[in-house]
Amino acid sequence: MNKSEAAIFSCDNTSYKELNFLSELIGAYVNNSETLKEFYQFEPSINGIIESATHKKFEGREALVVEIQKQYAGIELGTAVTENISLLKSDTSFVCVAAHQLNIFLGPLYYVHKILDLLKTVTVLNEYQSDFNFVPVFVLGSEDHDQEEINNTTIKHKEYQWQTNQKGAIGRYIIDENFIKLRDALIQNLSNTTLIEVLKNSYTLGEQYSVGHRKFLHLLFQKHGLIIVDLDAAFFKVQCHSIFKDEVVYHRAHAILKDTLVVLNSEFKIQAKPRDINLFSLANHDRKYIQNVDEFENTAISDLSPNVIMRPLMQQKVLPAVCFIGGAGELGYWLELKKLFDFYQIQFPVLSLRNHILYADSKTKNKLDQWEISCKDLWLQENEIVQKILKKNSPYTTLFKEIIPDVNTIFKKIETSADLLDKTLISAVGAEKAKFQNALEHLEKKFLKAEKRKNDELVNAVSHLKNNFFPEGILMERKNNFMDYYDRYGDAYLDELLNLIGPFSKDVLFLYH
Repeated sequence: MNKSEAAIFSCDNTSYKELNFLSELIGAYVNNSETLKEFYQFEPSINGIIESATHKKFEGREALVVEIQKQYAGIELGTAVTENISLLKSDTSFVCVAAHQLNIFLGPLYYVHKILDLLKTVTVLNEYQSDFNFVPVFVLGSEDHDQEEINNTTIKHKEYQWQTNQKGAIGRYIIDENFIKLRDALIQNLSNTTLIEVLKNSYTLGEQYSVGHRKFLHLLFQKHGLIIVDLDAAFFKVQCHSIFKDEVVYHRAHAILKDTLVVLNSEFKIQAKPRDINLFSLANHDRKYIQNVDEFENTAISDLSPNVIMRPLMQQKVLPAVCFIGGAGELGYWLELKKLFDFYQIQFPVLSLRNHILYADSKTKNKLDQWEISCKDLWLQENEIVQKILKKNSPYTTLFKEIIPDVNTIFKKIETSADLLDKTLISAVGAEKAKFQNALEHLEKKFLKAEKRKNDELVNAVSHLKNNFFPEGILMERKNNFMDYYDRYGDAYLDELLNLIGPFSKDVLFLYH
């Protein structure tokens, strides 16, 4: 989209490296550090994904298609999704995957950013070559149980929280009256008729929450052909039963990954550590770690559930996946797992770090320009930003800058005279010059401090600006919700983001509307 088509956003970008944005581990991965080569199989690039596809072997495509169609029962698929599901029958079709837990109303912004990154990656792959068909698959994290992480979201500066006494796997929750009241309260705060209808048509009282969540995602992204898959299904768990049993009997993950963790931990922070047994039981509306073989044998296959260590292995076994797109935390624990994949002879996918996007209005952009500070400066403390602005714009700063050359000239003359009179005086002149310069710096700081006291308006403006990008001290991607923008711009918002982002980006995007 170009400006003549009335773009919603103007765009700046700043590299992760400049912002010191990533952990050491993910920074090393993104920059292809030799240190990490042994922890993944294919390079993080479009060509790496294509190479991954050339090596990927997958059986059971027909059965997979049947299961996916079964999961969509009662939902009108639409042309793009129907065609993509059908493509999965072909041996030349592969999937790129993103996954997320079931945050209410799609939770923080990065949820939607992750999906858009997935869609764009697939688009680029299909435009780049014709040997393979690439299909976007979003995996529902329906077996997660951390209610506090998913039961709230902030939309238009108002917090919405689902109060429920339900326990266990969140995807198995039932949509109750509290959820419907929450949905209706949200609708009262929205104006986009499409979004309102999507919300109304997605969530039905008494229906399983994962089903409502699927409908919401589907109605928003069906035109892009997004396939939504829930791995909390007996069909997938039967395929992994022998691996699960092996894990329980021999504690495979703990034994195999022990050396990997030692090596990684020598340079980087470890994201997740394997337990002796890395499986849950979801029986009886609960989620408990399986402790021994007897508990495993007494758990129905449909109630077996992998934890963060085993879930990637399961995902790659049951899907023809060649690329996984996720955030830094997700990629962090995937990078620990390659030896486990090797042991079970399951191909390790290309790992792609999702795009990171921050938003502000045009007034904020104008302020940044007026103050002559960059996006990079937003990572400074508020007082540091204020100091930087004052130094650039204060007339007293100019005063001191004008004095310094005069001081140097004066002391140069004194030094020349000292050299002619008595060379031993030169060091004394230098010492006095240093004292004078220190005195000037001290005075300059006092002037700035005094001016800062007079500039409460500036301090408040900086605080407001900082809070825009870091509401309550949290990066806005992790706090705000996509509806802040979709309610105003509709599908054009998602379409423009798809145009602006790109796979394997090494920049943070700053969008101004």
